Amino acid sequence: SDLDIICEVDLRFEEDFLDEIMFSKLIPYDVETKVEYPIINGEKCITLNFMLEDFPIEIFGQNKTTTQQNAYLHMVAEYKILQEKGEEFKQKIIGLKKQGVKTEPAFGILLGLENPYEDLLKF
Repeated sequence: SDLDIICEVDLRFEEDFLDEIMFSKLIPYDVETKVEYPIINGEKCITLNFMLEDFPIEIFGQNKTTTQQNAYLHMVAEYKILQEKGEEFKQKIIGLKKQGVKTEPAFGILLGLENPYEDLLKF
């Protein structure tokens, strides 16, 4: 598993964001950090990926409030689905994640979703 941290970031001020992250000591100075700029739904975002004590962490920034970001909306949908489907379903998700399947694709496999990243937003 990993830890995802979502942030509201105006990429016009990207350097300020990166400086703030680095100076906050959230990421130790000697840790290798991979910075990428994915396009999600036509919008440029930023991701910082790094390992902290063998634990993968991703900081994801998008120019919208965190409660409007897909990562948050997926989490809410996944929680609702887990509540509805029960413990057996939850254990199947955990099993898939232990095999290295990411969360959204794991839900997609068990629910038969064509595109879990889009389809989970419909729940």
